[in-house]
Amino acid sequence: MRESLGLKKAEMGRLAGVASQTLYNGYEAGKVVPTIPFLVALYQETGVNLVWLLTGEGEMMGMGRLTDREMELLDCYRRLPEERQEVYYHRMKADAIEAGLGQG
Repeated sequence: MRESLGLKKAEMGRLAGVASQTLYNGYEAGKVVPTIPFLVALYQETGVNLVWLLTGEGEMMGMGRLTDREMELLDCYRRLPEERQEVYYHRMKADAIEAGLGQG
């Protein structure tokens, strides 16, 4: 995972709050079971999907954190009546497709 993120041992250790030797000799070697605080720190610092970290299932990279602007937009969307949500959902999806951002 560290290599997939393009991080060196020292960088990953710093992000997760552990010594690089602990990271390499313990976690990466499979000799130490990661603690919940370690996994949460990885999630908070890198955006790695917590479910993937715990189970190995799903995508390694989760959605990541939402920006303040994204949270504000989501809050506004949720306050709309369902029929208006449907209109905005299709409009945004059409705009994303038109911009070549995929059909996710």
